[in-house]
Amino acid sequence: MAPNPILSRILLVLAALCCLIGAARADDQKANRSALVIGNEDYIGAPPLSNAKADAQTVADILTDGQFGVVRGINTTSDELRKKWKNAFLPAIGPGDEAILYFSGQGVRVGDDSYLLPVDVRADNEDQVKAGGLSLKAVLEGVQQQKPRLFLVILDASRRTSAANPGLAAAQPAAGEVVIFSAAPGKTSLERLGDDDPRIRGLFSRVFLRELARPGVPLPTMLQTIQDKVSALAQGIGQEQVPTLFGQAPSDFRVRPAGAPDTGQRMAEEEERQIWEKTDAQRTEAAYKRFLKAFPDGAFAAKAKDRLDDLPAWELAKNGDPEPLRKYIGAHPDGLFVQKARALLDEGDLWEKARAGSVLALVKDYLDRYPQGRFIEPAKTLFARLDAEAAAKREEDAWKAAQNGATTTSFEQYLKTYPDGRFAASAKETIEKIVWETAQKGNSSAALENYLKLYPQGRFASSAKDNIEQIVWDKAQKGNNEASFQEYLRAYPQGRFADTAKDTIEQIAWDKAQKGNSEAAFDAYLKVYPQGRFAASARDKTEQLVWDNVQRSRTIDLAHLYLQRYPQGKFSTQARNLEEDILWDEARQCDANDQSGDPFRCDSLADAFIRRFSAGQHATAATILQHSLVASRPEREERKALSDALATGEPAALQAFLDKFPTSKHYADAMMKLAALWQKIAPIPVTGVPFYDAFTDGSGKSPEMVALPSGKFAMGSEEAQTEKPSHPVVIVHPFAIGRHEVTFDDWDACVADKGGCSYRPDDEVGMLIFRWKGRGKQPVINVAWADIQQYLVWLRAKTGKKYRLLTEAEWEYAARAGTTTRYNFGDNADTLVRHGWYTGNSERQPHLVGQLEASPNGLYDMYGNVAEWVEDCWHSSYDGAPRNGNVAWTANCVGAAHVSRGGYFYDTASNQRSASRSRVGNTMRSPSVGFRLARDYP
Repeated sequence: MAPNPILSRILLVLAALCCLIGAARADDQKANRSALVIGNEDYIGAPPLSNAKADAQTVADILTDGQFGVVRGINTTSDELRKKWKNAFLPAIGPGDEAILYFSGQGVRVGDDSYLLPVDVRADNEDQVKAGGLSLKAVLEGVQQQKPRLFLVILDASRRTSAANPGLAAAQPAAGEVVIFSAAPGKTSLERLGDDDPRIRGLFSRVFLRELARPGVPLPTMLQTIQDKVSALAQGIGQEQVPTLFGQAPSDFRVRPAGAPDTGQRMAEEEERQIWEKTDAQRTEAAYKRFLKAFPDGAFAAKAKDRLDDLPAWELAKNGDPEPLRKYIGAHPDGLFVQKARALLDEGDLWEKARAGSVLALVKDYLDRYPQGRFIEPAKTLFARLDAEAAAKREEDAWKAAQNGATTTSFEQYLKTYPDGRFAASAKETIEKIVWETAQKGNSSAALENYLKLYPQGRFASSAKDNIEQIVWDKAQKGNNEASFQEYLRAYPQGRFADTAKDTIEQIAWDKAQKGNSEAAFDAYLKVYPQGRFAASARDKTEQLVWDNVQRSRTIDLAHLYLQRYPQGKFSTQARNLEEDILWDEARQCDANDQSGDPFRCDSLADAFIRRFSAGQHATAATILQHSLVASRPEREERKALSDALATGEPAALQAFLDKFPTSKHYADAMMKLAALWQKIAPIPVTGVPFYDAFTDGSGKSPEMVALPSGKFAMGSEEAQTEKPSHPVVIVHPFAIGRHEVTFDDWDACVADKGGCSYRPDDEVGMLIFRWKGRGKQPVINVAWADIQQYLVWLRAKTGKKYRLLTEAEWEYAARAGTTTRYNFGDNADTLVRHGWYTGNSERQPHLVGQLEASPNGLYDMYGNVAEWVEDCWHSSYDGAPRNGNVAWTANCVGAAHVSRGGYFYDTASNQRSASRSRVGNTMRSPSVGFRLARDYP
């Protein structure tokens, strides 16, 4: 055989070691010794192993005996493997110590590194291996930092995990570190020496464990022996496996000290014993021959040879014949099959006794003891015959007992045991006969029905049914009332006595109707018997009763009811004359002042009479009455409409009334009631107390507002043509009004907000009679109608509230504050200096808002300072103006003019009055005109 290059390299390394290492340490047990022993067998994501746990337990026991502190791990998961390595084993190693890592399990090469796999790792790709496995490089580097004298790594992990990546990568240990693989790098370990190899462990472990247990063997010698023996075993079957050493093994290191017991021999003996037990359990010639091949001189070799002699003798006796069985037992009293031979003899003896005697108990005993016996089929046949004969005898005895008892119970007992027996039909017929005789003797419905319940199609069923019907009919005749005969008919609607029962029931019903002598009584009869024997008499009597009731009551409803029921009746002419008289009396007694609550009741009565009796004796008088009612109808309609609207309590109903009757004398009252309803539906904050609306985005707030309730006032005056005519106005909806005129600060906030107001008005005025400059709290000026609309859109978007301009009626309502004088502080214009900026105190320019006294409802600068735009288009008088506070004129306003109110700083006292009004062009940006806000509720 050609020399192995790897083995030669190892031998050279060992030779060099022997030259370099001096004398062995005098006592190799003085250094601290630590070991980590891992045995992973039950893999989830990699092939499972067969003996890794047992190998690891054996190594741990040997190292413990060698004074190593051993950390054990069996079937370790990824977390457990890392904890035992980092937290238990690595911290126990110190400078100058001796440490061993033994790993039996699956390993895999990734690049130039090897990974020891925990049982829960998924090894489908390299990333999974790196994440879950333990790197050999990391192990060597980690121990190197602890500076031990020796770190020995034994990896029995050179198994095939995949066809593309077998074996492990070559190790690169540092000084003082030694690594041994069970096979060369990139090679895999052998588990068996062929199919007939009975040994439990793989080639490496069966040699390694034996040598590890030998006492006093230097480490180089032990490793060389392991290499030689494993390589020789593999070559013996034409294979190659060379355990490979990396690093320099010191000759002064011994796993077990000299003089310690050789536990290797005990291990070999225990392994042979275990293999023998498995072999003997198989009991085959091939198994015994495999054992003798492995252990030709072993402790159990003689027994194996005896078993091989025993097998041919059993082949001659196992067919079960008594004579060969007795010869086998005599020749082999301790043979493998002696117990089976004796059992076969016992089985034959029992069957012979059972067959010869035809005894049922012996046959059953054989079947129970030998369910798979040699004579099972004839035993079953014999048992069936004997059991049938016994069953027939038991049934005959049971039938005789039933006949002797002669009761339903005795025969039912037979049927319970033998429902399909030879005498079952006779038993059932006998039981039915006994039940029928009992029913006849009882002679009651219950007794007969009990028979029918049991035998609905029985031999005596027809007779039983006839007897029951006769009993029920006798009971009906005895009762002699409707209920008793109805009970019979419910049970027998087509029975023998059904016609007689029906005639009797009708007679009872007619007698009852005649006795009652009322509409209800005769109607009840006719409802059941509309074509009955007494139907004509019943109808005649009913009509007479109805007419008698009409004559007694003399009401149109009953007369009409009679005619509906009997349009061609005996009394129809009298009924029609009576109906006309009654209806005319009701119509002529009703007039326009009817107090019934229905203003059209009289109209309905007159119309109804004319429709019904257009040619009657009272037709002319009825027509005259109808004409007078038509003349008074509009007033009654208006009154009814107002009453209905008020009854609903809904603003829409009152508004509908106002729209339908704009000239009603109740118009003002209806308006006030509508205002009260709105105040109730949309309550406002306390009047005169300022408030504001916060912007929804939190960036600011609206100008201060004051809430005003609904109310009534006289709008306009007789002092100027444009203020005429003075007329009452009801402010239906409560609203809020700006406490001040809108200021430059308010407007500039809109301009500063991107997407708000696009126009920034100038505050500097230089004219012949006006000259000033100022923003801030000054009222905004120089804004046209279109500019204001941008501001209102922006403010509505910022607050979510319905901001707008005041209507002209709302402005004057707010300015008057409940007064009827020229100003809300009276008629004396001299007092205006305390309430408004005008020619008498303004010095020809507007002033900061809120400097003078407020009006009674908490508003500032309603007079003077700057004039204020309102919503209404300009109109030269109040002719046709609305009376509900809404905008008066809105048509044809574009390019024309709107109304301004309140006067301005260079206007006379007369033009500051509450009723004073002016005209301002839509596109005009005037230094004397601003505006004040309004807001709807809710």
